[in-house]
Amino acid sequence: MIDEEKNPLAENLKDFVINNKWKVTEKFERQNNDTGGMFSIGYEVKNKKGEKAFLKAFNFKDVFKDKENMMLILNHFTNQYNYEKEILEKCFNKKLKHIVNILDAGTISKDGYIVPVPYLIFEMADKSLRGRINEINKKIDILWNLKCIHQVAVALQEIHKIDIAHLDLKPSNILIFDNKTSKLTDFGRSSLKTSPNKPYYDLNGKVEGDRTYSPIERLYGVNDGDWYEIKIGTDFYLLGSFIFQMFTGYGITVAVMENLDPQFNWKIWRGNYNDVYSYIVEAYTNVMEKFEQILKKYMDEKNRQEIINIVNEMCNPNRAKRGDTQIIKRKQKEKYELQRYITRIDRIIQRLEII
Repeated sequence: MIDEEKNPLAENLKDFVINNKWKVTEKFERQNNDTGGMFSIGYEVKNKKGEKAFLKAFNFKDVFKDKENMMLILNHFTNQYNYEKEILEKCFNKKLKHIVNILDAGTISKDGYIVPVPYLIFEMADKSLRGRINEINKKIDILWNLKCIHQVAVALQEIHKIDIAHLDLKPSNILIFDNKTSKLTDFGRSSLKTSPNKPYYDLNGKVEGDRTYSPIERLYGVNDGDWYEIKIGTDFYLLGSFIFQMFTGYGITVAVMENLDPQFNWKIWRGNYNDVYSYIVEAYTNVMEKFEQILKKYMDEKNRQEIINIVNEMCNPNRAKRGDTQIIKRKQKEKYELQRYITRIDRIIQRLEII
């Protein structure tokens, strides 16, 4: 009998033929700094025309760790797969330009294995943005970075319009096609406002995505507000942090924590956010001052200040102060609307292209 905890089917799909349509040709090994996709394995697949695609095989080996609750845990994982599939099909049907396209989905079974492998197949990208981020300290292509930021902002706008929040925006979840087109992927942590199919990690107000990128206040337990405030508000913060990272190589939450007295770090602090807020602001101010010095290397004061303003509006430690200052006081429900920011980023690109 096969030990599926140590040797699951999801990790042994090379050369498998799926639906007489896709042949699994290569397994992608996880990198040491890979923080995403802990419950899935990536493969290259090819169709009969030789066209490549990416296979995401859901790895359910953890169901064997708790024999008494095996079926309950399996149900949780199955819900996760069905939820992500639902999100991706919704995006595909809406023809969203900056969301990765799903090509196929289903379940793989094999004699000798109890647990089947749900899978998703996507268009194949050249690479994720993570590798480029790792090279930022060596070289920054300002125009390329800004165009990537612009496209990522458009991607978020596309999904927000159909009541989806991504909640896990980071370089490894941004795919690059032909070195010019950026698309958002990995909706395993997302939230669809209208879906009854909520994944199990979206319960009790917990942080959904990678905590190293999370809005600072949520790390300290601030989770009050409606779906728009919490979910869309989180995407808004993550976009600001992503802009910051495209010039520094690291997210703003990491930067603030590194500039904070260790006794006030969220992993140690047992008080509430208000009690530690003044120290957070001090650390955040230091981070933004250093950010300005970095930007001075690459652009003039006008463009530099505009980027600083955008990041400030998205990542201010005081959630009530986030949002476009032209809207925030008039229309609270529109303060996370991205169109004005897309326009502002586009103007920066146009000005720098002239120089």
